[in-house]
Amino acid sequence: MNQDGQVKTVKIDNLDHFDKGQNFQKNAPVEITYRTLSDAARTEQANHAAADPVIAAINGIGDVSLDSESKIADARKAYDQLTDDQKALVSNADVLTRDEAAFTAAKEEKERQAAEAERQAQEETAKAQKAKEDAAIAQKAQEEATQRQQAAQSHEQQKSTASAQNGSWNDDHTTNDRSKGQGSIVYWTENGKSYHSNPHCRSLARSKNIHSGPMSACPKSDPCNICYH
Repeated sequence: MNQDGQVKTVKIDNLDHFDKGQNFQKNAPVEITYRTLSDAARTEQANHAAADPVIAAINGIGDVSLDSESKIADARKAYDQLTDDQKALVSNADVLTRDEAAFTAAKEEKERQAAEAERQAQEETAKAQKAKEDAAIAQKAQEEATQRQQAAQSHEQQKSTASAQNGSWNDDHTTNDRSKGQGSIVYWTENGKSYHSNPHCRSLARSKNIHSGPMSACPKSDPCNICYH
């Protein structure tokens, strides 16, 4: 109690009470003495009343985590609304500052981890896309190589077939060439020096009189260099 308070005495009638000798008095008058508070004392009391809930709010934050955001924000808001005299009574104001710094660091670390996870996810996506594109390029190259191989094989097969056909043709004409007297049909002209296996041979294109008959009847002994080759 401040010394500048005032002492006042109030007399109350008809109050049941015990007197100083501890004798019960019913409906007897009694005097109550009290001291009034000064303005400074009332202000101090009000300041403590305002500061105490803020102290409790800061203590209520506890261990700082990412879930502490609302508690820290509420404590900071309450602290900032105090007057300077009231703030001076908040004995754990430094704890609030420390908790805010710890929460900011935890939040930044979470954001850093999230950004790193996003970066890694994008990197993995890019790698997967690159692998897909490379696989598509490799598959296309393989298909083109297969097509070239098949084309080469087809070309070789055609050459082999043509060679076999030519060999058969030459064998046939060689046989014809050697079959005089065996009835093979050949073609010739009076003035020509060769006999032909084909009446449509281009060397006979200008000839009007083309003779034909078996080899045994042909007067020519030289086979045509065009239709016998």
